[in-house]
Formats: sequence, structure tokens, C-alpha cells
Amino acid sequence: MLVLRRVAEAITAVVAECPTGAPGGHLYAALMQHITLDQFQSLMSVLVEAGRITKRGDRYYPTEEAR
Repeated sequence: MLVLRRVAEAITAVVAECPTGAPGGHLYAALMQHITLDQFQSLMSVLVEAGRITKRGDRYYPTEEAR
């Protein structure tokens, strides 16, 4: 669980640095040696539902709090 928490924090930080949006495929490519696609998609859904990031199309954006 600690690993997924750290991955979530890292994703949130990376997305916060990308005001024009971070492509989901690029984010997953950086993590694919460590988590499965299903785990990535579930984690991203949790982050969106929790309001940590937003999603439009295939890109993830920082929320106002993350900027």
C-alpha cells in the first residue's frame, strides 16, 4: 500500500508540473515496469475521484489546489 501511495504522490506532483496536461500514455509508460495497466487505470480513477487531478480526453491536469 505504501508503494501505491508514493506512486500516487509522484503522479500528482508530475501532473502539477504540466499545466497543458500530462498524457496518460506517457505517465503509464514511466510506470509500466512497476504496475500493471489495470492498477494504473484504477489509481488514476481514484486520484480523479478524490479531486487530486482532473482528466479531459487522454490528458490529466492539476487541480487548483495542486497548482
